[in-house]
Order: sequence, then structure tokens, then C-alpha cells
Amino acid sequence: MKGPEALGASFRDPAGFVFRENGVVKRAVTEYGKANYELLMSSGLYQSLVAQKKLVSHETAPGNLSALYKVLVPEQIPVITYPYEWSFSQLKDAAILTLEIELEALKNSLSLKDATPFNIQFLNGRPIFLDTLSFEKYEDKPWAGYKQFCEFFLAPLVLMSRIKPDFNRYLAVDMAGISLEFTSRLLPRSTFFNFGFLSHIHLHAASQAKYDNAAKQNPEMSKKIASLRVSKMSRSGLVDNLLSTIKSLKIEKKRTSFGSYYATCDHYSSEADNFKQEQIKKWTASSSVAQVLDLGGNNGKYSRIFTEKGIAAVCVDADPYCVDENYLLSQKNADQCMLPLLIDLSNLTPALGWMGQERMSLLERVKPNLVLSLALIHHLRITAGISMARLADFFAQWKSALVIEFVPKEDIKVKELLAVRKDIFTDYSESDFEREFGRHFNAREKARIPGTERTLYYFFPRAS
Repeated sequence: MKGPEALGASFRDPAGFVFRENGVVKRAVTEYGKANYELLMSSGLYQSLVAQKKLVSHETAPGNLSALYKVLVPEQIPVITYPYEWSFSQLKDAAILTLEIELEALKNSLSLKDATPFNIQFLNGRPIFLDTLSFEKYEDKPWAGYKQFCEFFLAPLVLMSRIKPDFNRYLAVDMAGISLEFTSRLLPRSTFFNFGFLSHIHLHAASQAKYDNAAKQNPEMSKKIASLRVSKMSRSGLVDNLLSTIKSLKIEKKRTSFGSYYATCDHYSSEADNFKQEQIKKWTASSSVAQVLDLGGNNGKYSRIFTEKGIAAVCVDADPYCVDENYLLSQKNADQCMLPLLIDLSNLTPALGWMGQERMSLLERVKPNLVLSLALIHHLRITAGISMARLADFFAQWKSALVIEFVPKEDIKVKELLAVRKDIFTDYSESDFEREFGRHFNAREKARIPGTERTLYYFFPRAS
């Protein structure tokens, strides 16, 4: 039995904190947070949001920590993710959820005191709000979460829509969000004719700069701002306008080499594709697979072998269009077991934040017992320049079974990669692959994919 362990992501809010006890994540409510927590629970808002699956449910538990008002045991989230790992549509849905919750909170004389995407996770294929202590009593003042929402949700979404579909990756660089001044400078002049962009980004950025300068020259300015009064109707109007602005955003659907991979691949016959799918099903049929990690999983085609059977799959890819397509397909098919993530495997999400403990690395958060790596290894070796020995070490970190496809130099796709670079990859052969991976894995099965030079392997980790 392990004692309470405070989690690095929760230490700034005096109303409470999150900790883990005996493997269960719990939330402590302090005396400071007591009044707002009781208001949330008595208002009916908690019950309404939980019924709509917008807020995680919780039970209360006896607390063995001193100076606490209450200990909550929330519904557990199997895999924690971060907004810099989400696709455009994932971040957009999280933004919409935040605004919908704020509107419903206002109807119950409550409000969100912050509006960060780190309060959102994905559970059963849908975004859900986590922070029960984000709710506070409504006061007729400007919304405390407005600036935060614009910098963490609106700015990255607009930049993803107008500049680059994976611009949200910059949220990993600056823990304070993407500044509105920076966003305003990057956006084209045409965005000044969009009322939502004009008011919430351009004018918002200008007013921030003006206020900062005025406050430096006149300390009384801060008191005047703090004394401003905003009616509930005006606050609702602001949130409604943000909501319509967010809903209008979209990304241009460009056809990339990976985004159209399955529709245009002429190096793979339907026979080869069917063989690969059936071989994976056959090899894993008798295994107790609880969670799959599909590396370079494109739009989730092979992950769905498992999610269709109710097995959870984390499907990662570096192409933002593939990840977004996967998410939208999963929404369309009500696939509650699929979790698409935007991840560059050559630059895995590290631990970040205060003392490197606020945000966990990908390796800390995903614990699969089966890893899929299909048509990937040649990209990691040749495009990313990672040696075969290091690749074997990388896959061994998961300590799980592995289905991996080896693509030799004779394959047309490898020839295309080598056509634009010097072949310095002397360790890239099937024998090199088997030797290096053999240091960490026992080969359970192998099969040549019909009509190709490719080989599918089923590995199990060696006992340590």
C-alpha cells in the first residue's frame, strides 16, 4: 500500500490539489475551496454537467490528510493527454465544451475562474472537464478566464486554421499559452474583417498593451479596472460570441502523402492489406490485450482492429491531417476506444513545467501491452536518421508485445526515400533488424506479406 503522493500538475490553486493514493487519483478540497465546492454541489450544476457527460463524476472518500475539507475520488482517466498533442478538431471540441460549461454555469450563478485546456481530457472518445474546483461564485466583473481562453484556445485554433494545422505544438513551448500580440502579428490583414478575430484577438491584444502601459504610468489604473462591473447578460454575450467564432473555424483539407496514404498507395495490393490485417488478428487473438499503442498509425485503420472489439487504442501520428481524420472518423462511428494523438516519434513529448513535473512525458502516461509499428521503421531509420540499435532500444522501452513491419531497401517506398539522400544506412537490413531487436525481444512469429518484400514480425519482450 502506498501513501499519498502529490501530483506535479496541481499545486497553484489554494482551493485544492490532486494526489495519487494506492494507484488511485484523488482530489483534495481545502477549507479555502469549501464554499465554492458546496455552491457547485447545491446549485444542481454538477449533477447537470455529469448527466451530460461534460464533467467527470466523483465520489467522496474519507481523507487521512490533515487540514482538508473533503477528499474526492473522480472517475479515472486511463491516459492523460495535453493540448499540444491534439488535432485541430480535438482542440476545437475542447474549446466548445469549455464555453458551453461557462454558459451553463452562468445560469446557475457560477463561473469558471480559469479556462485552460489542461482542465480537459478525453474519455470514451469525447472531451470531458476535469477540474471540479474551477467553479466559483459569479460576480458582476469581467470574466477571469477570458484572456486565458483566448491564449490557450482561440489563438492556437485560429493559427492552426490560418497558418499551420499543428501550430498548437507551440503550447508545449510556452506554458502561458500563445500571446495575443504574437498571434495578431502573424495573422493576415484579412482577419481584421472577421468580427470575432478583430474583437477577441486584434483589439484584445491592443487593449492589453494599452492597459499595461497605462498601469505602469498610473498605479491607480489597476484599481479602476478591478472595479469594472459587467452584467451577466453581457458576460453571456461575450461567451456566445466566442462560441460562434470557435464553431466557424476549420482547417483546409490538404492532401498530404500520409493524409491520403490508404487512398493512393499503389505499392500495396488489397491482398497484402487483407493479409496484414488477418495476420494481426490471428497473432493477437489469444492474447489478453488491454491497451494498444499504434505508432505511426495514420488515420487509425489498424487500430480499429482492436477498438471494434472494445480494446483501447492510443493511435499516434506526426501528420496533423491524419490525426484529425482519425478523430473525426471516431466521432462519426461513436468509437469510444480510440484516442488519436499528434506525436512526432523522433521528438517525443517530454516532461515539462515546474521542475519538469507538471506535464508528464509520453512514456510515463501510456502503458500498452501491445505496440503496433506498421510501415514505420524505414522512416525512423532513413528520414529521422536513428540507428537500428537505438530503434530497438526505443521499442523495448514499452516492455510490451510488438507487431512490427520491416520494410527492406528493395521496397519502392524505401527507394523513394533513398533517391533524395546518400545511402549511409549500412545497418539497415533484415539481418541487422533481427539482430538488434533480438537483444530485447523473442521472435514469436514472422510472415512475409504477399506481393511485397516486407515482413511482419510478432515479438515478445525478453525477461529482464
